Amino acid sequence: MTVAGEILPLNETFEGKTFFRKYFQKGYWESLIYQILQNKKHQNIVDIYRLADEYVDIELLNVDIVLPLQTILKMTKVKTFLHKNNIAYIDWKPDNIGMDQNGEFKLFDFDGSGIFNDQGKWTFEAPNMYAKRSAPKGLSPKQIDNWTFQKYLIEQINKINKKTKNKMCDLMTTKKYMNRPSPPYPANKCKGEIMQGNDGRMYESVADKNGIHRWKLSLHTISKSTRKSRKSTRKSRKSTRKSRKSTRKSRKSTRKSRKSTRKSRKSTRKSTRKSTRKSTRKSRKSTRKSSNDDEKIKEYFRKALSKYDDYLFPSVWKHPITGKQVKTSDKAKRLFEEVKREMNVKGKRCNVKKSTTNKREDLIKELRAYVKCWEKKTGRNQDLSMERLKTESLADIKKHLKFYRDNNNL
Repeated sequence: MTVAGEILPLNETFEGKTFFRKYFQKGYWESLIYQILQNKKHQNIVDIYRLADEYVDIELLNVDIVLPLQTILKMTKVKTFLHKNNIAYIDWKPDNIGMDQNGEFKLFDFDGSGIFNDQGKWTFEAPNMYAKRSAPKGLSPKQIDNWTFQKYLIEQINKINKKTKNKMCDLMTTKKYMNRPSPPYPANKCKGEIMQGNDGRMYESVADKNGIHRWKLSLHTISKSTRKSRKSTRKSRKSTRKSRKSTRKSRKSTRKSRKSTRKSRKSTRKSTRKSTRKSTRKSRKSTRKSSNDDEKIKEYFRKALSKYDDYLFPSVWKHPITGKQVKTSDKAKRLFEEVKREMNVKGKRCNVKKSTTNKREDLIKELRAYVKCWEKKTGRNQDLSMERLKTESLADIKKHLKFYRDNNNL
């Protein structure tokens, strides 16, 4: 049994990507948020692969990361995008931001979110979590979201980025430092530090030949197991080079053999084409005869049904091609039923009074009269019950009426 809020990692993949499954209550407001985000995607919001009544399959992100200051700018764009779609995230914190396989920071976990209307009031209020409880009272959903964003995301990211060993290692907010891939800190003042760069990768301040420290990709983050695997890959590459030489020699021999097989195939194709053409011509002639016979039998039944409305399928009838008395068969019954359906559907007009007003009740009466008439004509259920019409809007009812009015003469 699964419980609402439970998260299950799966061994399956969606288009080659791993994902996890999160369960929630059926008809819960969280499913509405995932519906909006599935239709309107954003590059910094987690991808939604599959949405059901009680669960959702979401992209699996890497959470064991240190967020750089550049993520604040990305999350402000995400916040404005959510506000345009009437969503207030509320639960802003670094734990709800992860990194995908391409190194892009994405927002996930919409448990503490809510939906508001155009007047700025809650339609589905966010749950009373710590972030919402700590916000000042009397604020609108957008104001609460902005307050939690400043309090619990921006301040925490700033605190994380200021934790360094050297006191002189200060954050630089100029364009030169913020737009480069390496960390936005001076490497000479952050000697020996290992920090996360603006591109999400880890860098280390290392001295060059002249004694000047520069940011380089950190090797300390690489484990011993990966180092061993790299050595093994180098050895395997050497062996693959040797095998490639041998494969080149084998390919030359296969090319020669292919030339000989091509010549033999050409001779076989000529012989097979002649035989297949003769057989296809014979089969086409037989199919043409059968299709022409079916049309003649249908015309015979059409004439009989046009003369007599209560015409029933006979047990013995005169064949229109041979002219002999023939007993009934399954094929003749099938053709008779097809003609009967065509004759019943076409040529009959529904005599329904057109409503003079645009009131909902009058339009529903006219539509129900058309539905009953069409059900008698076609013998199929039109799937427009009174319970369904009561729930539909006035515009949808007018669309249905327009369809039946336009196709009444068919």
